[in-house]
Amino acid sequence: MPKMDDLVIGTIQSIFGNSWFAD
Repeated sequence: MPKMDDLVIGTIQSIFGNSWFAD
């Protein structure tokens, strides 16, 4: 998954959970 802005990532992770963003 391409790296996006860390603030955007952090916000999305806090809402949806880190499972969507597992490396």
